[in-house]
Amino acid sequence: MGFITILMIAFGLAMDAMAVSITVGLKSCDDRLKNAFKAGIWFGGFQTGLNILGWLLSSFFKDHIEAYGHWISFALLLLIGFNMIRDALKKEEKPCEFDNWKKVLVLAIAVSIDSMAVGISFASLGEPILIPSLIIGVVSLVLSTLGVLFGNLATRINGLCEKADFLGGAILVGMGIKILLEHL
Repeated sequence: MGFITILMIAFGLAMDAMAVSITVGLKSCDDRLKNAFKAGIWFGGFQTGLNILGWLLSSFFKDHIEAYGHWISFALLLLIGFNMIRDALKKEEKPCEFDNWKKVLVLAIAVSIDSMAVGISFASLGEPILIPSLIIGVVSLVLSTLGVLFGNLATRINGLCEKADFLGGAILVGMGIKILLEHL
């Protein structure tokens, strides 16, 4: 498989991570560079790791990932999205901050399930995995980092910090529905 093909796959996989990173950036008013790199490392790391895991365990996971991966992503994104919307409707004053690591972990898994399926595809094609996985991870890291910075910039320009939970939750719910509809 050629470099351009792998790069196109990497950008395709990184789009969901970037969209979620923008959502994280909406809530990340302080320490924006630190939070941007955290999101990039989480999302890029999980894209790489699950891609390799899918390749290694391809014979066992192939049918399960293809059949249920989109449902898992849909459920995780809906759960987090509706929780964020519920928190926004409570009208409680809370600081605009980077989500805790448990939420970021769930988001990283949700946006990386497709990467596991791509790893399975690489294995079924007899492709090596190390270089493609690193490319996928680096592209996801860069786009996720930029996504957080963009989301943070949008918050500071438009004063969205107090509305970040609602907007972020709506984006995640929309992404969950999009993933489900694409696979039905």
